[in-house]
Amino acid sequence: MSQVQSKLPRLRHNRHVRLLPVVYRHTGVSRRDAFLVSYPKSGNTWLKFMLAHLLGGREADLDNDSTVIADVGSHRATPRVLPQGGRLIKSHEPYTSPQKRFYNKAIYLIRDGRDVAVSYYYTLIRRGLYEGEFGPFLRLFLSGGVDGYGPWHQHVESWLSCPLRERGSLLVLKYEDLLVDPVDNLSAAMEFLGVPVAPQQAEQTVAAYTAERMRERERTSRFHERKQRRDIMFVRTAQAGDWAQTFTPEDQELFSRVTGGLLERLGYASPS
Repeated sequence: MSQVQSKLPRLRHNRHVRLLPVVYRHTGVSRRDAFLVSYPKSGNTWLKFMLAHLLGGREADLDNDSTVIADVGSHRATPRVLPQGGRLIKSHEPYTSPQKRFYNKAIYLIRDGRDVAVSYYYTLIRRGLYEGEFGPFLRLFLSGGVDGYGPWHQHVESWLSCPLRERGSLLVLKYEDLLVDPVDNLSAAMEFLGVPVAPQQAEQTVAAYTAERMRERERTSRFHERKQRRDIMFVRTAQAGDWAQTFTPEDQELFSRVTGGLLERLGYASPS
């Protein structure tokens, strides 16, 4: 049995057992609410910090980042910062039954799945939940065995093909685009949420949440103190293409074969 499977709670991996807890966590979601969704380790925290700053008018950090935008299940006391009294709720769930009926409007953030895998690998090492090599971890990642959210490629496909997109209720952003032009992409997200901001506001917010400033906040946070490996930062490289330093040619071939050409369809360079 792998290190990951032996140390993570089994309930998270069994998607059938998770059904009731997932439904319960979505209790109280209103059709006025919107969701900020991504597969784990796709840059969600960075975008969440910036949106929380603009929507809540206060600084967000790793110790209080849920005061404006809470994770689904902890959203009931979240302030109603969207038009008509809606909330912005963070989720990593795929667009599948039974939770899909709760989603009326969402921002979906995509990141190159190879970078997602590497980031997830170091996160679990940081938390003391994995001690093995990357190769076995990648196979677990591609099979959906790391958490209860399923394989990365199935998660992405579930949201890109959902009916929200057809009716204009899904905004798809790419992490790599956010890195290149954070002001325009942040502005687009706020416009989509019905709370447009002036370019200067977006620029000031982006400047306040650069990778280095986020690392500064992390170093002084209780969140960082609680982790087993404090030499590995939660905000690690914060860049695109880091996977090339970790993947072997065999890893690249496996990823491409299992994900069925999704990288190319998303506009990412071919693994070969």
